[in-house]
Amino acid sequence: MGTEFPRPHINYLLQSNPDGTFDIDTRVMIAEVAETLGLTAGQIVHITGEGVREFNDLTLAIPKIKIASADEDTHFPIFGVILDDGDLEDNVRVVNNGIIKGFDTSGGVEGDPVYLGLNGEIVFEPVSGINGIAQVGVITDVDATLGGIQITIAQFIFSAEFDDTLRYLLVNSSGDSNAASAFTAKNDLGHIGSFGISGSTNSGGGDAVFFFSEGFGDMAFVNDGDKPMTWAIDPTDSHNLSNVILMTLKPNGILEHNHSYGAMFQNNASTLITILATSTFVEIDGMSSGSLNGFTFQNGSELKTSQAGKYKVDWSITFTNGNIVTFEGGVLVNGTVVNQTIASRQLGANDVGNMSGTGIVTLAVDDLLELGIANITNLNDPTIESANISLIRVGE
Repeated sequence: MGTEFPRPHINYLLQSNPDGTFDIDTRVMIAEVAETLGLTAGQIVHITGEGVREFNDLTLAIPKIKIASADEDTHFPIFGVILDDGDLEDNVRVVNNGIIKGFDTSGGVEGDPVYLGLNGEIVFEPVSGINGIAQVGVITDVDATLGGIQITIAQFIFSAEFDDTLRYLLVNSSGDSNAASAFTAKNDLGHIGSFGISGSTNSGGGDAVFFFSEGFGDMAFVNDGDKPMTWAIDPTDSHNLSNVILMTLKPNGILEHNHSYGAMFQNNASTLITILATSTFVEIDGMSSGSLNGFTFQNGSELKTSQAGKYKVDWSITFTNGNIVTFEGGVLVNGTVVNQTIASRQLGANDVGNMSGTGIVTLAVDDLLELGIANITNLNDPTIESANISLIRVGE
């Protein structure tokens, strides 16, 4: 837990000069209180605008300040710690680099970091489950009343919004249509490369994350060591790598995808299919599950999809029980044949025939896919000796 200063004060810092003398460096600034209910000495504050201070005959511009909070991203970045109580529009002293005495630091250890709390207080442990974690300084002296903290305001704010993962946050609040926040590297020839995110109103595509190179040389993504490099899409915002769509470059140079795919089959089954009407497709049951990713096999004849998209499908049926009879096979989606997948075969007496087909089908989440057969000539029931169907996702 964090406690406010009973009465904070700064230790003056002696800066050594080349001539052997010392200058006192207080690192104290003046700011105007912008909180309606005022501020209390020891609170951490952030800048909200520009105020004024009268000094002799001069009117000086100074920052306006309010209480900072680790649970409000609009209350960043941190400006410093105030040394005085102040009402609205009062001028108070603020320090953002220096040792301040007057803390209860008995709950910490010298050298431990301290952080911003929820209401401007300094705390010894980051607050969990919030938008940001900001380090304020380091404990220099452990004492229940006169403990010391080296105030050093970090230039970046750690964000904990993604599964409590600590990350640096760089904020660009510019309203320009091409605004972006980016980390940029520049080489000795002045060539630059950046990683960042565009502003919400960027004309080239708002909120887009980008890797940008000026094109003076190759752009390379390199993972040093005998480890794969993986790209992932999280379409359901699950934050769970077991649920995302992956593309992985293996150390041997093979590029692998985890596209949704499914398969089912039967071999030497002699499954009799009952024909109820001519030219009417009937699903082929008695199937077994093949390899599945993003599909569920059910009811002995169905593949149920969990990911919408376009799928390339291939199928084959080997069957008997015809005498100059024409049969058609094809893929059924929710009980209806997809015309572009249909193929046909005419059987002679005691003939064992095969027909196969391929096509592109469009599936929605929870659609049911089956392999079907129809008798075009009469009501003879075919006997399925073997059958298989497989499909893989190829697009949206």
